Amino acid sequence: MIDLDRLNIQDEARFKKRIRTLKHHLLCRRNIGALWIGCALEETTRMIREIEHHDRSEKVEIIELHPFKQNWRDIVERSFFKQNTSTIAIVKRNDLAKSFKDSWNARLFSSIFERIDKSQEQYPESNLFILSDLETLEHLSSQRENLTLLEEGIFEQTSRLQNLENNNSIKNALLEGNIQDYIALSSFERQQRVNEIKSILSERDRVFSTQSDLGLELGNIFYFENQYQDAIASYDRVLETLSNSYKAWNNRGVALEHLEQYEEAIISFDRALKIKPDFDKAWYNKGIVLKELGRYEAAIESYNQALQYKTNEHDTWNNRGVALEKIGCYEEAIASYNQALRFKPDKAETWYNKGVALAQLGYLQEALNAYEKALEQQNNLHDAWNNRGVILRNLGRYEEALNSYDRAVQCKPNKYEAWNNRGVLLGMLGRYQEEQLAYDRALRCQPNNSEAWINQGVALASLGEIEVAILAYNQALQLQPNNPTAWYNKACCHALQTQFDLALESLQSAIELDPKTIQDWAKTEPDLDAIQHDPRFQKLLRQ
Repeated sequence: MIDLDRLNIQDEARFKKRIRTLKHHLLCRRNIGALWIGCALEETTRMIREIEHHDRSEKVEIIELHPFKQNWRDIVERSFFKQNTSTIAIVKRNDLAKSFKDSWNARLFSSIFERIDKSQEQYPESNLFILSDLETLEHLSSQRENLTLLEEGIFEQTSRLQNLENNNSIKNALLEGNIQDYIALSSFERQQRVNEIKSILSERDRVFSTQSDLGLELGNIFYFENQYQDAIASYDRVLETLSNSYKAWNNRGVALEHLEQYEEAIISFDRALKIKPDFDKAWYNKGIVLKELGRYEAAIESYNQALQYKTNEHDTWNNRGVALEKIGCYEEAIASYNQALRFKPDKAETWYNKGVALAQLGYLQEALNAYEKALEQQNNLHDAWNNRGVILRNLGRYEEALNSYDRAVQCKPNKYEAWNNRGVLLGMLGRYQEEQLAYDRALRCQPNNSEAWINQGVALASLGEIEVAILAYNQALQLQPNNPTAWYNKACCHALQTQFDLALESLQSAIELDPKTIQDWAKTEPDLDAIQHDPRFQKLLRQ
């Protein structure tokens, strides 16, 4: 979903400015899901004209949704998101339906969000514009984490879609053997044990069972020393003499997974399962690898098989929930996390993942509770602090949100998303000097992020530091020379500095990259008033 902007159509300059900002985000983000636009219904014709003019594919479909259309569910399902098509949906309400809380609006928006979730990846070159009254969208934005207030020209990122899988438990859950013994050994002690095993294996007349047990142990020690190739070689030697060792096939697959040789790992897990079909660890391991390959439905089926044989395995329920989230099944994911928490209620990662899923469904207070549960168990979980800040901001609890971002960067000082989000919120609160400092810290985390430099430029311009803002845009252009927004913002700054030749040169560069959008912006840009009567400016708008 793209961010919600508060349009104020009574102020003509601000209205045009926000139209420009909305188009800018359409330009920069291809698979945006939907663009939500708050405006009075009498302004919809004008909004449609603006968006149609901007559309690249030249395929635009306009539909109307209101309480008296009996088939609005079918319209949402059939008309939203067609290949290479921009759909403009006008949500019309009458005097009997003036609140989002009324049943028709609630059902309608629920259907829209469900359709967006299903179609966002399927139609990456299609766009959806939803025009409705500002009051409804303001209320809606306070209920959904991924519908976020946007300040003009500001990019926003969150880590809310980053799930935490319990892959850190691989070393004590996925291998076969005396795992706890290996964990307790120091590296020196493991090497001593390796030498002992090699000495024993070099002796003649060892029975196969002893050799296989020792070979498996040797592979496991290599594994815990992160010597995965040596581990695989040890498992292979076991399999040369005992080809039906499902334990060796399983452990071999785990080592291959760490080397990112996923297809070979699946073959190993399948060999283990052919020998022992009820081997829950191999089903679980296979699920992890399938997830890494993006085959989420197959991963879920593999986790289901593991749970059929061992129903109380917390990690399996947790990772199953992550895979369900990847395909948009948030309710099922929450149910899977709840099962995981039954068996391990103090697992911070699972509480965090549950918060992510709840936020996706718009259950902000419940998501906040889940993040706080995660932080009770692990108070240095920077992703949870950051996402908690996002939720608090959307609930209008701004100071608490700032404190949460502060805790995120205390846990991880180079947390770009938290510094960036802090800057966005400070800008909303009109604390521009602090905003600029937050973006400065974000740039220290990701100095090669062109959008971060654009954010910095916008913040500096808001403070009247036009020359320094130009330097920020120059830095963005060094990183991304074909960014039309950076060229356009630079043109505006030069015009404000009465550097008219430089302003026109920058504007020309922006227009060459995206003529339709930039020309449209320039026609109503107050910052370019000083060059509007220049013949060169008029020529650029016509070319």
